[in-house]
Parts: sequence; C-alpha cells; structure tokens
Amino acid sequence: MKMCKKVLLIDDDSDEHLLFQDALEMYDNSISCIAADSYTKAINLIKDETPDCIFLDFNMPLFNGLNSLQKIKQTTSLSNIPVYMYSISDISDKVKDAALELGAVQWLKKPCYMKDFRRIFSDVLG
Repeated sequence: MKMCKKVLLIDDDSDEHLLFQDALEMYDNSISCIAADSYTKAINLIKDETPDCIFLDFNMPLFNGLNSLQKIKQTTSLSNIPVYMYSISDISDKVKDAALELGAVQWLKKPCYMKDFRRIFSDVLG
C-alpha cells in the first residue's frame, strides 16, 4: 500500500473534523487533511488537489454515506481512490455489503479516543 499523504474526510460533524485532524497530526504531521461536511463541498475543496484516500462518514443528512460513496465512485478524478467508510453507530451487514459492492475498501468503527485513531491510521495510511 502506498503511503497516504493527503486525506479527505467527509463528515457532517465539525467536532469530528477537529478530532480527526488533531489525531492525524499526532500520528504523522506530514499527512494533510481536507475536511468537508458533504460530498458536494468536498468536490469543491479538492478541485486542485486529489486526495490519496477518503474517510467517509455513513450517518449524514441529505446524502448519506452510501449515496456519497456512489457519487465518489462516479466522479472520474476520485473513482480509483480508496474509500474507508466509518460510523459511530452499528451498521447492518446488509449496508456494509452494499458499501463494499459500491467500492468501499473497508468499514471502520468511528473512534472515540486518540489511541484508537492511531491504530486505524497505522492500519490504513501505511
């Protein structure tokens, strides 16, 4: 797996953006993070800088994670970028399977603590 240097986080919770970015900086401050609260805003933010991987929250209003994943995989500049779905809530196997069929690489339980982020980053980011 290639080393990830730029992460796109799509999550509707701005507090999650701060927690994720702080944890990422503590893990490896050479990895940059672009955070957006929706697929649409993410597309506008990354016009000139394609991320190496995407963390996508499942529970979002309007366009949930599956809808956003489908849009990501239909977007030429993003279609081959690994997408890691995550959620704080328990997700049914049916929904997880649907996400994997749509092209998600993996489902992750959204961490609550910094140490849990470190484990996820170590596994996912290389």
